[in-house]
Amino acid sequence: VANKGMPVNFTVAMAADSGYEEGFTKVLQLIKKRGAEMVLHPGDLDYTNRPERFEERIDAILGPDYPYFFTPGNHETRMGFFSDNGYQDRLIARVKRVGAQCSGEAGINTICSYKGLVFLLSSLS
Repeated sequence: VANKGMPVNFTVAMAADSGYEEGFTKVLQLIKKRGAEMVLHPGDLDYTNRPERFEERIDAILGPDYPYFFTPGNHETRMGFFSDNGYQDRLIARVKRVGAQCSGEAGINTICSYKGLVFLLSSLS
């Protein structure tokens, strides 16, 4: 994965253990308000295995082309991170839409580069 130089003052937000509650909406709104250029979300995306709801919330607030990268937590691993049109498929599609360069198994053992920032997405499967 090539590193072509990160923009000055590049801001990365972290979000975790979000569920699908009002608090997650507030976090996404804060991310937007503060102008973060991307999000890293290390697991526990929701507790009901509803990847479409998770993605709809992100898209509604940050947009469908917002660079939002995530790994599965224990809830997603048990409840279908790997299912058809599940979280992993949605991560792969988002990576393509935002133009990130990634290699490895999406969300599990992945190294990515986005706007010069190189990062690892790693989770126990």
